[in-house]
Amino acid sequence: MSDKNERLPIKVVFSRKQDKTKNTGGGQTKFFGEVTPELRKSLSDKFVSLNKYYSKNFKEFPEVPCVGKIKIKNKAIAKSHKPNKIFNPDTCPIIGSNTFDEIFIKLTKTGIDTVISEMKNNSTEKFKSNLTVIDNILPYTSEDIFSEFSKEEMYKQINSGRPVKLKLFNFDNQQDNKNSHQNFYRLLEKYNLIDNLEEISFSDLFKTFKVNNCDKNSLDNIAGFSALKTISPIRTINTAPIKSYSVKSIDPSEYKKPGKSEYPVIGVVDSGIKADHPLLEPWIYARESFVPEEYQNNQHGTFVAGLIQYGDIFNNFKNRSNQKFKFLDVVVIPNDDPQYGKVDHLTEDQFIEIMNEVVPKYSNEVKIWNLSLGSSIMCKNDEISDLAVFLDELSDKYEVKFILSSGNYNTPPFRSWPPVKDLGENDRITSPADSIRSLTVGSIAHKDSDNSIVKKHEPSPFSRRGPGANYVIKPEVVDYGGNLDSEWSCNNLGVFSLGEDCSIFENIGTSFSTPLVTNTYAAINNSLDNQDLLTSKALLIHSARLSNSVKINKDEENKYYGFGHPNILPADILSCRNDKVTLIFNELIKKGEHLELYDFPYPESLLRNNKWYGEIYMTLAYDPPLDPNFGQEYCRVNINASLGTYKEINENGELKFDYSGEVPLEKNWDSKYEKERIQNGFKWSPIKSYYRKIPRGIKNQDWKLRVDFLNRNENNTAKQRFVLVITIIDPEGADIYTDVVNQLRQNAFTFNNLKLKQQVRQRY
Repeated sequence: MSDKNERLPIKVVFSRKQDKTKNTGGGQTKFFGEVTPELRKSLSDKFVSLNKYYSKNFKEFPEVPCVGKIKIKNKAIAKSHKPNKIFNPDTCPIIGSNTFDEIFIKLTKTGIDTVISEMKNNSTEKFKSNLTVIDNILPYTSEDIFSEFSKEEMYKQINSGRPVKLKLFNFDNQQDNKNSHQNFYRLLEKYNLIDNLEEISFSDLFKTFKVNNCDKNSLDNIAGFSALKTISPIRTINTAPIKSYSVKSIDPSEYKKPGKSEYPVIGVVDSGIKADHPLLEPWIYARESFVPEEYQNNQHGTFVAGLIQYGDIFNNFKNRSNQKFKFLDVVVIPNDDPQYGKVDHLTEDQFIEIMNEVVPKYSNEVKIWNLSLGSSIMCKNDEISDLAVFLDELSDKYEVKFILSSGNYNTPPFRSWPPVKDLGENDRITSPADSIRSLTVGSIAHKDSDNSIVKKHEPSPFSRRGPGANYVIKPEVVDYGGNLDSEWSCNNLGVFSLGEDCSIFENIGTSFSTPLVTNTYAAINNSLDNQDLLTSKALLIHSARLSNSVKINKDEENKYYGFGHPNILPADILSCRNDKVTLIFNELIKKGEHLELYDFPYPESLLRNNKWYGEIYMTLAYDPPLDPNFGQEYCRVNINASLGTYKEINENGELKFDYSGEVPLEKNWDSKYEKERIQNGFKWSPIKSYYRKIPRGIKNQDWKLRVDFLNRNENNTAKQRFVLVITIIDPEGADIYTDVVNQLRQNAFTFNNLKLKQQVRQRY
């Protein structure tokens, strides 16, 4: 008889030719109002007004397009009815968007004239339908340019000597962009600022510049440039720890040193790991320092590295990997404590320059990077932050994964739990925690006391919340980062790690929950025979849902918890049991088709008294193409999965299928967001979680798995990879693993064991 707790291999299942089905035709043309002569005149008059508004720009910069804003009716948002029959390459094409109900169009004198003529005369059904989508037509004004910081606030910034960040529109046309950049340089020359201009490589998809020594008059004139998108200050990057406490000294001889084995390398981008540290120096793979020694304070970086390597030992954490790592120590954050020594700061442009140097240099050896740092830039609903865009593009270019802290809310009084103080947006995650490609980590408490602000397993009082831009769940996961008492002290409530000497210190922060997740994620990835960052991400988040170590009771709460706490041994994440079977689908899906498995192998042993039972977890992960020019529509592809039951129906001699999805999408955003915004936001999230427990049974019908692929309106991606992890559990503990494997064989599926470096026992 087999052991119930015996570890069995996860099965990787491949779709068959018959599982790939072509999509059928689209829907009918939809109207959102009546097309009347009055509507045509009203809309065309707005373009006449735009022509007048930009007459000075067209005269001063005749080669540079201007930008208009099209407001979309709320009821048209969910259907993605972009008015691209009106705004196309022959008129005023769509070049981006901001919120879901606002798009940007490129304006030229010729384009405006053509639109006015078309609005008066074009009577095709699709064109008329587009007319009914439009709610308003507006110019792009200085309020938009100064949306992050008002003009008056920017005056204060430049008066204090801070540099200015200027971002230009991308017109999606090589010649237009060239003209825009050349005219921009001439404008800067006119105000004697060209020598103070530096380009910042945030993205290949838009141009950003840093300007030093800009005065009020120059700023006002630059703000009138036709192609200017935003003006904002250059921000600083920091670690922002709260005061730490010394606990005890330790004996380095009691801790393991590297053997002859090869160890995976983790990049630690921080304040630096203390050189010659007895416990950590033997694990240094390489060191890249960008901070002069007299400005270094290695406390934070040493604490972070100590948690990656010894966090389980110092804190007696259970269900942790015993995997050891080597470190690429990247010293970027200078000391900011005058009592410690000389102080300095790191600006976002300096950070970008450093990362553009070290990531390519080590990208073959270092695939996972811990960034327990952040900024004061609050993430917004309508736009991904520049730093997040930069990390996303760096991730794609060099095939690496960044693990980011969600940021600390450091302003007393701190949030309690459940949240009773309305903080508004003040405890929202900070940039670059909104990075889509990265894993963002929040903090929960692992200790409490009679006077602690929160209890064990509740979100730490300082941990910031999501969502990210376009309502994507951020943070994705949480781990232990400490607690505070009513006196705002972390004494006996924090996490333990290494100080600069051989002492254990106590501290708190999302900076310190992040390295614990880095350890788990790296252990999962390193366990795979063919290391794969996307599969590892899917498995990590899947394990957070399976662990059930935190209870998410209300819609508001998952803004802090994300998908949960991955508190499961990596060996258990990467295996099955008799009563718990996990399948992985690692597939490419093409435009114009969907996957449909009509004989999904749901365990027949879960059919009892003619009803299906069981508990089902599904995690879907994919890396969609991204475009920062489209704001809330940054993610350009949507993948959705559905698992349910169906029955065949003969309708007038035609065979049809009556399908019912049985495993719902977990989308617990609160009700203050309009329905269409949730549908168009969370729906496009590149990580989705589905769950269903069936205690009362559902009727006996066959099971089907379906996966759909959808492009954004202006996007034309031909194919998209996804990873879907499905776990089915029998709460009564019966052997369902054998059942599923037998069905896979009977239905002619091709499947393999998930290949691990240390393979679990193979029974089938």
